[in-house]
Amino acid sequence: MLLRTLPLAGAAVLLATVAFAQASADVTYCNSLSSAYRDYARSGQVDSGAAAAMNQCDSSPGSSIPVLEKILTDNRVPLPKRS
Repeated sequence: MLLRTLPLAGAAVLLATVAFAQASADVTYCNSLSSAYRDYARSGQVDSGAAAAMNQCDSSPGSSIPVLEKILTDNRVPLPKRS
């Protein structure tokens, strides 16, 4: 019985590791988008939607990334590379 569950446990650890790496990459990319937005908005007023998205990069990058990407592309700001 132990031999059958061991591969499943290994697969679960692998999936968790991959999910963590993806989440970490999303946070990094979201923070890069935030930095690009701050550079863009340095001389102007910060959009409230952008501010909310930037504040949620660490906790909810999946919902913040599309908001920041849209604001940046609408303003013709090049997006940073995503790793």
